[in-house]
Amino acid sequence: MAFITERVAGDFANSGLGTFGLHIDRAFSGDTPLNRDHTSARDVVCVSGGHVFTIGLEYGVEFACAEVAFRLQDDAIDARWRPWPELHTADGRFVGVLAPKRELNTVAQWYLGDTPFCAVGHLLKACEAAGLRIAE
Repeated sequence: MAFITERVAGDFANSGLGTFGLHIDRAFSGDTPLNRDHTSARDVVCVSGGHVFTIGLEYGVEFACAEVAFRLQDDAIDARWRPWPELHTADGRFVGVLAPKRELNTVAQWYLGDTPFCAVGHLLKACEAAGLRIAE
């Protein structure tokens, strides 16, 4: 959970999004402690603002990173009242808006349209390396 939180939090550092956290909530997955004697990947949820959602950890860490980024992107958009992360060139020209794709068996990535841009967790450094900035 710490690995996922660290990767995703880095990307959302300047998004206007408040804090979020990953927690174990056995009841949220629909299973009660009486139904099983251990915690499973389905029990990990993300708490952000006023909502809670499962992160899909049962499909792997990379899928979970993409799922959390995908869901938090909506929260960032709501907080800012506009698309996020919106990329611009150094001289202010619009490039596009990134979106994380939730895919199995691959590294969690931000996409610009159908083109992979960078791994979740590397957004700020990738923008810097590409000479782009995220609109404030």
